[in-house]
Amino acid sequence: MRKKQREPLVEYLSRNNNNNTFVLVPIVDLYSISDTRGNNDFEFILTSPSSYVELNHRYEVQALTTLFNKQANTAQEKFGSVIFAHAASSDILSLKDLKGKT
Repeated sequence: MRKKQREPLVEYLSRNNNNNTFVLVPIVDLYSISDTRGNNDFEFILTSPSSYVELNHRYEVQALTTLFNKQANTAQEKFGSVIFAHAASSDILSLKDLKGKT
């Protein structure tokens, strides 16, 4: 979702939360989100499920609400990911082989 698409949400939150001002700060990668949270630079975050899992594990953040992804008029409760490894890489054959790699 692009910044322009999120502006109405930021305006709504600012209007409806005792005149607290909400500011949208785009953060484009998980490392920046984690660094920003580690510095206590934000109080709320809109993020992906995988990013939430990371932040919850590292900083014990709690979800205030979630967005259900709808497909065929049915809320989806699960999400998936794919991990690609180069075909010439013989040192990554299972999930445990990812430990310590970037």
